[in-house]
Amino acid sequence: MMKRPKVKYTIAALLVFVLCAMLIFLAQKAEPMEEAYSAYAKDDNMLIIEDDDFITFQPKINDTNIGLIIYPGAKVDPKAYAPTAKAIAEQGIRTIIVKMPLNLAIMGANKADQVIERDAGIEKWYIAGHSLGGVMAARYTKNHLDVINGLILWAAYPEKSVDLSKATIPIMSIYGTNDGLTLPGDISDTQHLLPDTVQWVSISGGNHSQFGWYGFQKGDNQADISREEQQKEIVEATIELIKTGN
Repeated sequence: MMKRPKVKYTIAALLVFVLCAMLIFLAQKAEPMEEAYSAYAKDDNMLIIEDDDFITFQPKINDTNIGLIIYPGAKVDPKAYAPTAKAIAEQGIRTIIVKMPLNLAIMGANKADQVIERDAGIEKWYIAGHSLGGVMAARYTKNHLDVINGLILWAAYPEKSVDLSKATIPIMSIYGTNDGLTLPGDISDTQHLLPDTVQWVSISGGNHSQFGWYGFQKGDNQADISREEQQKEIVEATIELIKTGN
């Protein structure tokens, strides 16, 4: 009987340890590289607005009616996608990076609702997502085909419950051949969830980490091309889908 309090204290201590470990894990994130912060430099042609929920790149020279929503990858600081967003916005597309709760898109799969409600002047919406962000972007698209005009998957694929095979909107899947986290087999195994019209863009030598500007991600493979080259191909392909959809 005298041992029971010790058992209770041991269980309580274990629970506290597990909780602390989870909080530490959730607090960790892939930090932006220096190049990511350079995208915030003053630009006479670009209006950059950041608040608690979004990072918006609005081209000043064009009162655009086209918008792109970006869902970041898991545990990646949203600022790591700033250079990508800015490069796309420079083509006359309002581009919004969504900040996710705990940096996990699965915790904010419907945050695009807030973007669309806020930016009522946008007539055509596209959504892109990296890795887990792409999985959630696909889920959002499936549930909002009346609102989303196109989907771009960056090293991502739909979850099994998200069948977009009958979707008529343009969809593009961009992936790197050296990706160590979203494997080519993962993409091919879910190909049946996408329409026959999907546009496949293979980046030869590209990996998972270089879809953003946050350094090298554990578990990934080394890329055979520079981050600049991979980003160039990502941006060009993304813009192509958006432009051809209008």
